[in-house]
Amino acid sequence: SLDQDDAWRQKMSEEIDREANKHSNVRLLWCQANKNYEQQGKQIDSLVAVGACFFMNESIAAGIDV
Repeated sequence: SLDQDDAWRQKMSEEIDREANKHSNVRLLWCQANKNYEQQGKQIDSLVAVGACFFMNESIAAGIDV
């Protein structure tokens, strides 16, 4: 069973996916760092390298490639 934090993250991800699917020029690039800040930094560098706009929280970086 998902704890409350995981359930919130799952709902957020589903809502973002649903909204992105409404736009043919948007591609989501999800990365999971599991609160590993070094890994998250590498993921962010990779997203920037492909020209993605992105947002993040303590464990998820999501790239939006428009």
